[in-house]
Amino acid sequence: MNANSRLRIGNLVIALLMATLLLSACATLPASTPTPEPTATPEPTATPVKLSKRPELILAVNKPQSKTSSSGNVVYTLPETDQVLLASELTYYSDLKVDIYYPPNYHFETKLPIVILAHGFQELNEFDKDMPQHIDWAKLIAASGMIAVSAQAGMSPLPNSYHVLEFLAANADVLGLDMARIGFWACSGQGGPVFKALEDQELPYRASFRAAVFIYLTFSPVEPSNWPQQLSLFIVKAGGDRRQTNALMDNMVTHFRSNKMSTEYIELAGAPHGFDASQGTPDSKDVIQRALEFFKSKLL
Repeated sequence: MNANSRLRIGNLVIALLMATLLLSACATLPASTPTPEPTATPEPTATPVKLSKRPELILAVNKPQSKTSSSGNVVYTLPETDQVLLASELTYYSDLKVDIYYPPNYHFETKLPIVILAHGFQELNEFDKDMPQHIDWAKLIAASGMIAVSAQAGMSPLPNSYHVLEFLAANADVLGLDMARIGFWACSGQGGPVFKALEDQELPYRASFRAAVFIYLTFSPVEPSNWPQQLSLFIVKAGGDRRQTNALMDNMVTHFRSNKMSTEYIELAGAPHGFDASQGTPDSKDVIQRALEFFKSKLL
């Protein structure tokens, strides 16, 4: 074997030794851990506005006028209506506002039951809480000894109705609210948020729903068996309303009663849709008074 051959063999041996050392070193290294995929930062959970102090109250008759194309005051009044107090334009969620009406001379000493006025239509520039009819009903409820809540629905009436409940619960002590006694008022096509709340069996306040007044209400398909069984209903049919609307009301009342729900059903023969703000007959005034007495009997 010549010198060149010995050199080539020596280089080969060295290369084999180096390869062996490298393999041995790699075998002692820990297995690499894959880099985790980046996760998206979750959106912050929306929280209701939390008040730091009691709101200032003004006379509800001094409520600043807001833009509304609706007219027509409720045809019934009470002597105490002009003394009803108002916490005006409180922010309850995002930039949405709520009006809270209090009985005359209220000083937050005791918590009172609440009645929430339903607003089920999308709103952009005008808000149903500023309609004369809805203002008058809120004042009548407050003059009868309860607290009336009337909020902007915004562009998402259903989720915003939940935000109203969350705001009220978060500020019950500051606002003087008894969240164990809750009622609802709805008319015409405004019932959607109420139906959703009554059907939601996971809603924390469900056991507090005691009473609902529905006047000439357009019922969407609902399942009464999912509604709170302790709920009492006062329903008024305007006899002169659309036949389809009234037939659906008749059908729903039958379902309510078959589910053993306490249901008082009144028909005002010949009365038009919106009779409470357009027809000042003794019968119209009487049914409004009876609705207020119903709330008092179930909530006070």
